[in-house]
Amino acid sequence: MNQADHVYGVSDLTRQIKQTLESAFGPMWLRAELSDVVLHRSGHIYLTFKDAGATLRGVMWRTSAARLEFTPESGLDVLAYGRITVYEKGGSYQFNIEAMQPAGMGALALEFEQLKARLLAEGLFDAEHKRPIPKMPAKIGVLTSASGAAVRDVLVTLARRGFGLTVTLLPVKVQGDGAAEEVARGIASFNAMPDEERPDVLIVARGGGSLEDLWAFNEEVLVRAVADSTIPIISGVGHETDTTLTDFAADYRAPTPTGAAESATPDRMDLKHRVDTGGHRLVRAIRQVMERYQQRLDRAAGGYGLRRFPDQLRQWMQQVDDAESRARRAITQLLKDRDSRVERLGERLNALSPLGVLDRGYAVVQSEDWVIQDSAELIEGQEISIRFARGEADARVEKVRAGKSSKSSKRVARG
Repeated sequence: MNQADHVYGVSDLTRQIKQTLESAFGPMWLRAELSDVVLHRSGHIYLTFKDAGATLRGVMWRTSAARLEFTPESGLDVLAYGRITVYEKGGSYQFNIEAMQPAGMGALALEFEQLKARLLAEGLFDAEHKRPIPKMPAKIGVLTSASGAAVRDVLVTLARRGFGLTVTLLPVKVQGDGAAEEVARGIASFNAMPDEERPDVLIVARGGGSLEDLWAFNEEVLVRAVADSTIPIISGVGHETDTTLTDFAADYRAPTPTGAAESATPDRMDLKHRVDTGGHRLVRAIRQVMERYQQRLDRAAGGYGLRRFPDQLRQWMQQVDDAESRARRAITQLLKDRDSRVERLGERLNALSPLGVLDRGYAVVQSEDWVIQDSAELIEGQEISIRFARGEADARVEKVRAGKSSKSSKRVARG
């Protein structure tokens, strides 16, 4: 049957074109610039290839996209491996991508730049997160390979520059699979030490090499471990021209492992020079202060006030003596006045005392313990005692004569 006489349906024609294209073009490499890149939430990637004269739709299914080592972006020059096919429902042909890599730069270099940009946007490399490196550390932790030039350079430099320094070496892989995770675990173990054992600063070091050799220090797990460490970290990875993401996350980036050890410790000779210089300055400052005070003392010694001081001191001593004499006289007079007052009070008391009455010729008549105040209290033949100013006498009542107003009186007990 002639094709001109055959009537096709749209689906049949599209399917025929698809078979023809896929038969005519096998798997191939395609170089082009990317545009309109869509990273779909399904995991598929939709994009457009373009050059100066044409465009071509492309799609990368989720299983292939998961193997990518970089993130496709518009404007990126790539090499894509895949097949030409037809999207039947849309009636358009497209390139099904099975693999893709950057064409303008290596895949590792692209991954480096993309991770750097992402972590930079997070603020992981911001200066405000950097911890100060201690000027005089007592304990230093070192993470590097147990063999090679790096560990030798670090330990020799620390031994030469440090004194009274405790160095803890934790051997780790610095290249290959699992190296980044091992160094990250080492950093975590140092941070987990008790305060009395924890280093004051950590050195992460390895020798130079290619981008692939140093790649462990660009992996996100290690970069984040460095940024999260509470112990300050000095990065000494590679040579001076090498740069890793660990350098950006560290608190200080040294150009080499030797430079890292030098950055962690003060130079012994430089420190001695600074101590000597400071000592000389201190001695000069003390001498200057002493000279100023000596000059002030000399000026004071030649002044009128200081010359007159001995005479003033003697006057003060005389004033003290005068004050003491006045105090003694005042106390003596006060005692005399007190004695006179006591004597006068004694005389007054004596005048009021019964004994004083007796001195004037009177006597006190008593019967047993009672003072007789009225003759009516006596009876004839009663024994009494008579107290005179000096001495007593016993007597007997011969006769009682009552007074004109004699009456019974209360007895007064003998005191």
